[in-house]
Amino acid sequence: MSLRIPAWSWRTKVEVNGQEVAGIKPGSYARLARMWKPGDRVRITFDLTTRAVREPGGSTQVAIVRGPVVLALDKRLARPQPRVTAAAVQADFRGVVQAVEVREGLPEGIRWAMDVPFATADGKKILVRMCDYASAGRTWSEQSALRVWLPQPLNLENPFAP
Repeated sequence: MSLRIPAWSWRTKVEVNGQEVAGIKPGSYARLARMWKPGDRVRITFDLTTRAVREPGGSTQVAIVRGPVVLALDKRLARPQPRVTAAAVQADFRGVVQAVEVREGLPEGIRWAMDVPFATADGKKILVRMCDYASAGRTWSEQSALRVWLPQPLNLENPFAP
């Protein structure tokens, strides 16, 4: 059996009958060669680390992703913050972001959201609520404008300005 391990899942865990399989590498296949018996169980746990990903064209923009899911600013969630300009907080060289999942009080049509930490010029941490891209902009109106690529720093007074 070969299991595709996505490149975004840095710490994937694969177990066969409760025993962890060694040598799992992101962006490759985990090959499980054995004599299979009825009742054998394979368990795979993907790493859903939230991270900031730089725009591939070389600009200063970043997108925030959680596992394979791209997050977006949605006007229904990201309220303007007067006189605030902030950059995405990156915890380490890989762009890991310590975001907090939000489970309740979301507008209709938004499946899930996260509060993503940003830092102001004076070092103050603020949280910006972002949702999954599939839920963003679903009202097809100005009320749910969306943005994925975020300039760094981001003007939170008008986060949807070009």
